[in-house]
Amino acid sequence: MKVNTSEWRVTLSGDGEYMTAGEAREYLGVSKPKMAQLLRDGVLHAETDPLDRHYKWIRRAEVEALKAQQKKNAAERYLGRNKASAES
Repeated sequence: MKVNTSEWRVTLSGDGEYMTAGEAREYLGVSKPKMAQLLRDGVLHAETDPLDRHYKWIRRAEVEALKAQQKKNAAERYLGRNKASAES
């Protein structure tokens, strides 16, 4: 993350692309308390915006990996339920 203080904006460049915590929360479909827990527990790692400490930046790759894990877990739960009901 590069900060251009003369223009007061954050340039998101380099090897990673970032999103705000709010954008990540919407993408994951989680509540504000759940997002805070994910950050607190270290599931996601955030960097504080040096120009506005209220903003947290999270690597998009981390958020996408967590979303993929959510989908995998949901599919496994779904398949497990169907298998159990078929055996009944």
